[in-house]
Amino acid sequence: MTAQAIAADNDLGVMIEAAPVDQPWQVQSFACVVELSRRGCFTWNEWADTFGAEIKAHPQTETESASDAYYRQLVTALEQILASRNLCDSADVDRRTDEWKRAHRNTPHGHPIVLEAAAGSHCVPKHNLEATGKPVAVSPRRS
Repeated sequence: MTAQAIAADNDLGVMIEAAPVDQPWQVQSFACVVELSRRGCFTWNEWADTFGAEIKAHPQTETESASDAYYRQLVTALEQILASRNLCDSADVDRRTDEWKRAHRNTPHGHPIVLEAAAGSHCVPKHNLEATGKPVAVSPRRS
Protein backbone atom coordinates (compact mmCIF):
# COMPACT_ATOMS: atom_id res chain seq x y z
CA MET A 1 0.00 0.00 0.00
CA THR A 2 1.33 3.44 -0.84
CA ALA A 3 1.29 6.47 1.42
CA GLN A 4 -1.25 8.03 -0.92
CA ALA A 5 -3.53 4.99 -0.60
CA ILE A 6 -3.25 5.13 3.18
CA ALA A 7 -4.07 8.82 3.05
CA ALA A 8 -7.16 8.19 0.94
CA ASP A 9 -8.33 5.35 3.19
CA ASN A 10 -8.44 7.10 6.55
CA ASP A 11 -11.29 7.92 8.86
CA LEU A 12 -9.59 10.79 10.65
CA GLY A 13 -11.70 13.40 8.91
CA VAL A 14 -8.67 15.19 7.47
CA MET A 15 -6.82 15.06 4.17
CA ILE A 16 -3.46 13.41 4.67
CA GLU A 17 -0.58 13.75 2.27
CA ALA A 18 2.87 12.24 2.45
CA ALA A 19 6.07 12.76 0.55
CA PRO A 20 6.89 10.31 -2.23
CA VAL A 21 8.27 7.07 -0.86
CA ASP A 22 11.60 5.58 -1.87
CA GLN A 23 11.66 2.62 0.52
CA PRO A 24 9.04 0.28 2.03
CA TRP A 25 9.92 1.38 5.59
CA GLN A 26 8.86 4.92 4.71
CA VAL A 27 5.27 3.99 3.86
CA GLN A 28 5.21 1.69 6.89
CA SER A 29 6.25 4.53 9.20
CA PHE A 30 3.56 6.77 7.71
CA ALA A 31 1.01 3.98 8.14
CA CYS A 32 2.01 3.68 11.81
CA VAL A 33 1.30 7.38 12.35
CA VAL A 34 -2.11 7.11 10.71
CA GLU A 35 -3.04 3.95 12.64
CA LEU A 36 -1.84 5.28 16.01
CA SER A 37 -3.90 8.41 15.50
CA ARG A 38 -6.87 6.32 14.39
CA ARG A 39 -6.57 4.28 17.61
CA GLY A 40 -6.61 7.43 19.74
CA CYS A 41 -2.97 7.50 20.82
CA PHE A 42 -2.89 11.15 19.70
CA THR A 43 -5.13 13.43 17.69
CA TRP A 44 -4.26 14.37 14.15
CA ASN A 45 -3.85 18.00 15.25
CA GLU A 46 -1.38 16.91 17.96
CA TRP A 47 0.51 14.96 15.32
CA ALA A 48 0.53 17.90 12.92
CA ASP A 49 1.86 20.22 15.65
CA THR A 50 4.61 17.77 16.66
CA PHE A 51 5.59 16.99 13.07
CA GLY A 52 5.53 20.67 12.09
CA ALA A 53 7.75 21.59 15.03
CA GLU A 54 10.24 18.87 14.04
CA ILE A 55 10.33 20.05 10.43
CA LYS A 56 10.93 23.62 11.58
CA ALA A 57 13.60 22.64 14.11
CA HIS A 58 15.48 20.25 11.81
CA PRO A 59 14.92 21.19 8.15
CA GLN A 60 16.24 19.33 5.13
CA THR A 61 20.02 19.40 4.92
CA GLU A 62 22.00 20.02 1.74
CA THR A 63 23.08 16.38 1.62
CA GLU A 64 19.63 14.72 1.82
CA SER A 65 16.74 14.44 -0.59
CA ALA A 66 13.37 15.93 0.24
CA SER A 67 12.02 12.41 0.76
CA ASP A 68 14.86 11.45 3.13
CA ALA A 69 14.36 14.65 5.13
CA TYR A 70 10.60 14.14 5.33
CA TYR A 71 10.85 10.60 6.67
CA ARG A 72 13.72 11.47 9.04
CA GLN A 73 11.52 14.21 10.46
CA LEU A 74 8.48 11.92 10.53
CA VAL A 75 10.25 9.16 12.47
CA THR A 76 11.75 11.65 14.93
CA ALA A 77 8.36 13.31 15.50
CA LEU A 78 6.75 9.89 15.97
CA GLU A 79 9.36 8.95 18.58
CA GLN A 80 8.74 12.26 20.35
CA ILE A 81 4.96 11.96 20.47
CA LEU A 82 5.10 8.33 21.62
CA ALA A 83 7.55 9.24 24.39
CA SER A 84 5.37 12.19 25.46
CA ARG A 85 2.44 9.78 25.82
CA ASN A 86 4.58 7.22 27.69
CA LEU A 87 3.89 4.69 24.95
CA CYS A 88 7.62 4.09 24.54
CA ASP A 89 10.80 5.70 25.76
CA SER A 90 14.25 6.26 24.31
CA ALA A 91 15.46 2.91 25.72
CA ASP A 92 12.69 1.14 23.77
CA VAL A 93 13.66 2.99 20.60
CA ASP A 94 17.38 2.30 21.14
CA ARG A 95 16.73 -1.39 21.77
CA ARG A 96 14.61 -1.80 18.64
CA THR A 97 17.10 0.20 16.56
CA ASP A 98 19.88 -2.12 17.72
CA GLU A 99 17.74 -5.17 16.84
CA TRP A 100 17.20 -3.86 13.30
CA LYS A 101 20.91 -3.12 12.90
CA ARG A 102 21.76 -6.69 13.99
CA ALA A 103 19.09 -8.05 11.65
CA HIS A 104 20.64 -6.05 8.80
CA ARG A 105 24.12 -7.42 9.56
CA ASN A 106 22.78 -11.00 9.79
CA THR A 107 20.81 -10.92 6.55
CA PRO A 108 22.46 -12.30 3.41
CA HIS A 109 22.85 -9.80 0.58
CA GLY A 110 19.77 -9.61 -1.62
CA HIS A 111 17.37 -11.03 0.97
CA PRO A 112 14.69 -9.01 2.78
CA ILE A 113 15.69 -7.87 6.25
CA VAL A 114 13.46 -9.39 8.91
CA LEU A 115 13.61 -8.65 12.61
CA GLU A 116 13.96 -12.34 13.46
CA ALA A 117 17.44 -12.18 11.89
CA ALA A 118 18.59 -10.03 14.82
CA ALA A 119 19.08 -13.26 16.77
CA GLY A 120 21.58 -14.39 14.16
CA SER A 121 19.68 -17.47 13.01
CA HIS A 122 20.06 -16.43 9.36
CA CYS A 123 23.82 -16.29 9.67
CA VAL A 124 24.46 -19.99 10.23
CA PRO A 125 27.17 -21.20 7.83
CA LYS A 126 25.81 -23.40 5.07
CA HIS A 127 28.80 -25.73 5.07
CA ASN A 128 30.23 -28.38 7.35
CA LEU A 129 33.84 -27.16 7.41
CA GLU A 130 35.52 -26.81 10.77
CA ALA A 131 38.12 -24.20 11.54
CA THR A 132 41.47 -25.97 12.02
CA GLY A 133 43.62 -23.00 12.90
CA LYS A 134 46.14 -24.11 10.27
CA PRO A 135 47.10 -21.95 7.30
CA VAL A 136 45.69 -22.80 3.91
CA ALA A 137 48.21 -24.29 1.49
CA VAL A 138 48.99 -22.02 -1.42
CA SER A 139 50.39 -23.33 -4.68
CA PRO A 140 53.66 -21.74 -5.73
CA ARG A 141 53.44 -19.15 -8.47
CA ARG A 142 53.84 -20.55 -11.95
CA SER A 143 55.99 -18.65 -14.40
